[in-house]
Amino acid sequence: MKVEPFILSFLEHNMYSHLYLAKRKENLILNGLRGKKKLITHIEKIAIFDDGIKKATKELINDFQFSLSELEKN
Repeated sequence: MKVEPFILSFLEHNMYSHLYLAKRKENLILNGLRGKKKLITHIEKIAIFDDGIKKATKELINDFQFSLSELEKN
């Protein structure tokens, strides 16, 4: 699995990385279903590399999955 080096570096050096991911989540909700599916994969891959944000990313993944199911209902 490949994680972009600049993203990995950001996560390793930034204690507020979960806020960055939350902001990305917010932006992706506006980008539609297709983009959100891509970011779910992206966040899962990042979480493997950084245990410090595992809980935050797990919550974000759950939020995404909830958002996806809500969009699919409509």
